[in-house]
Amino acid sequence: MEGKTPTSFEAESQSMSRALVEFGDKEAIEVIEVGGAGGEGENGNSDPFKARRSVFELERDLRVVSVPRSDEKRWVGYTCIWLTLASLVVGAVGLWIWKMEEGCLEGSLTGETGVISEYEGVSEEEARARIREMVKNFNIQNFEFRDAFGGSYSYAPPPEATEWKSPHTGQVVRRATLEAFLAEIHDHGGQAWLEVQAMAVDSGGCENRDHCKVLEKHRIGGKTPVDLVSLSMDWAYAMAWSWANFAEGLKFKGIQWNMIRAPLLVQRQDVSDFLYATRPVLEEHGLKQVSNFIDGFGWKPEFILDKVLEFPYWTVWTVPVAEDAFFANTLRVKGVFVCYPGQDAEHKDEKQNIYVKGMAPVDVLKVRWQKAREHGNAYLGVADGRRIVQPHSRLDDSRPIELADAEVETIRKTVFASESSGIGISDAIDFRKLFD
Repeated sequence: MEGKTPTSFEAESQSMSRALVEFGDKEAIEVIEVGGAGGEGENGNSDPFKARRSVFELERDLRVVSVPRSDEKRWVGYTCIWLTLASLVVGAVGLWIWKMEEGCLEGSLTGETGVISEYEGVSEEEARARIREMVKNFNIQNFEFRDAFGGSYSYAPPPEATEWKSPHTGQVVRRATLEAFLAEIHDHGGQAWLEVQAMAVDSGGCENRDHCKVLEKHRIGGKTPVDLVSLSMDWAYAMAWSWANFAEGLKFKGIQWNMIRAPLLVQRQDVSDFLYATRPVLEEHGLKQVSNFIDGFGWKPEFILDKVLEFPYWTVWTVPVAEDAFFANTLRVKGVFVCYPGQDAEHKDEKQNIYVKGMAPVDVLKVRWQKAREHGNAYLGVADGRRIVQPHSRLDDSRPIELADAEVETIRKTVFASESSGIGISDAIDFRKLFD
């Protein structure tokens, strides 16, 4: 065969071999390469027709087998791409859900919450002693300072002021006393929050003030006249700038905005706009913020996810509806449950205590505190050392309820059972079941 010009059959065979090389089909190449031998007749002569037929058969097989094989590879490739994209989407959704849950769990509330509301006549030593007592007996780590601001709802006291009068109770607040309270709180690693009325200004205080729209007249605690204003974003900027310097100067953790039972003209969006607008202003001063939601009005889970608020804080007056809503909204984040235990067992004119008439306030406190802890929340139960907390209307009450030593110990053994006596927190009961 040397020096022989390739026949058309051999040319076709070589062309077919090159095609098969491109497809990577080694077995088919071997068949073609032995095609001359396989195509020889009985006398050893080449049978070009048989060999040509073998090539055509191989070409047919190549078209029948190889083309579908190529489609199969393409289909597998597309499947891999779609599976990859699907896994990326699922992963992204899972990451978003995880981040959302993690964001909820990143609320800053630790320990329990208490109130400081008495300032006049309290020495610096006594101020420190009250903080120590609240930390020791009730694990209070968040302290809400009520009516600690100056003689106006409209403006904070000037930086040079050493004392001022509370606009609600009229008691004298000394800067040195506040500083003693705060220093002791910081020594115990706690947080102090300055309560400010978000919706209230002095009666007539909107005159000559931009962005101050009066909604209605109001009396805080039934006596102190104020004007309730619209919670616009412009009003939020004005309020935040007005109080941020005062809170920062005294080294508060932040501001707790107090909402009054909302007038009909106040919408949920107003509350949201206000809080989103105040956050960046306070952050410039290194401050955080919390807000009181009356029966949950205006509450959104996004406040925690977006780190607008540090933790949920609800004051419940409507039981059981608002109470149940609070616990449903705090499954993923620790919040403060506020539902005042009352002044006495009669609970006259106490809307939040309609189911516990005849039950002593200390017993109401224990049951509600147990329930809050059982659900992973805090309960606002005590104030000023070892007093039962009262709403703003009772801040100046001449008959504060002081807990006796035996009552403090009972609270520790029932409410804080897991730390002190080993009694399970799951033994807590729903107070409404007492009256079924």
